[in-house]
Amino acid sequence: MDDSKRAAIATLRAKGLPPKAIARQLGLRPAEVSAALQQAAATSAPIADDDLPVVACLISPGWSVGLGLEGAPPEWSDLDAVDGAGVRGLASILIARRRRYGDLRVAGFLTDVYCLGVKDAFPSRNIEADQLSTFASTYFRAYEAQPIEIPFSLAQALILGAVEYARALGFSPHPDFEGARSLVGTLSGPSPIVFGDRGKPHFVNGPHDDIEKVIATLRASVGEGNFGMTVLG
Repeated sequence: MDDSKRAAIATLRAKGLPPKAIARQLGLRPAEVSAALQQAAATSAPIADDDLPVVACLISPGWSVGLGLEGAPPEWSDLDAVDGAGVRGLASILIARRRRYGDLRVAGFLTDVYCLGVKDAFPSRNIEADQLSTFASTYFRAYEAQPIEIPFSLAQALILGAVEYARALGFSPHPDFEGARSLVGTLSGPSPIVFGDRGKPHFVNGPHDDIEKVIATLRASVGEGNFGMTVLG
């Protein structure tokens, strides 16, 4: 394959075309396109996940209930659909970044903004650009309403701020958080969001939470009477 074909493949891939579509457009076999892309990736300097351009940040509805947003950008308060379709105190967040040849790198974070921080995460993985809509539909399928598009800065403030809030209470993020952490980047300062339910830790148990351990940790960190609790059957 000559250099002009390789350059054409790279250009089309950067526009988000999958290998099969590139092959059809250039009159090549899909295997030839895949081989050219693999060779280009092997000879190119790797780009860190947090340097990849962000193409989508989606969040479940109801994420803002109980949070203090007075010190945050004013437009953040309008980026919610508080209609009962969400889960109080929980926010599912999906981040997608575009890789060198047009496909995407995605990661998801189930974030307890009242108490436990990142309760679950799926480590970053690659998907084709045209798979994002289907991928997002699957990720948010438990919610009645559609996910909401938010700025990356808000996603950062929620995820990293909730992790720090939880650490101060004595809780570490889910082990899979480290495998997804690279897509979040870093905050330039503290999160402008006040976490907890109106500023107070509030534990709402999930099916895999050790209730007695969580309560003991809260008693040790903030003291009896200084946190709320909702135990679900």
